Amino acid sequence: MKTVKLTPEQLEELSDLKKKLRNPDLKELLTRAIENWKIYPAKQTTFGTKCKNDKIQFLDDARGCCLIGAGIIGREIRSLDYILDAVVDTYHLNENQMEIITNTFDGNDDFVKEQLLQNQSDMFLFFDVERIRKVVFGE
Repeated sequence: MKTVKLTPEQLEELSDLKKKLRNPDLKELLTRAIENWKIYPAKQTTFGTKCKNDKIQFLDDARGCCLIGAGIIGREIRSLDYILDAVVDTYHLNENQMEIITNTFDGNDDFVKEQLLQNQSDMFLFFDVERIRKVVFGE
């Protein structure tokens, strides 16, 4: 599990990468994540969010947020039980795509590759999130 405060160079590289992404919903997610990563560190294995006053907010105890967490900070929500609904409603991603994004960003590539063997339609999503992870964590 890695946590990093992104440098201006990394943020610029992510902005450039965003223009090359094939999935428009991932582009929108990354756009919002970049804005929040200017404030909060990026971190693997945690959304890094909480629900307060019907909005998703950064969870200080988490000390960072993942790609999806950074992408939903500031969104309205009924409770954290509905966090996946907020992602689906905001970015029109299905559950399988969210698993690919989360696991690829966290570095669980073997798990994702096994999923992709069963359904190759999200192969480009895997490669694009992998590129984001490499910029953020340098791996």
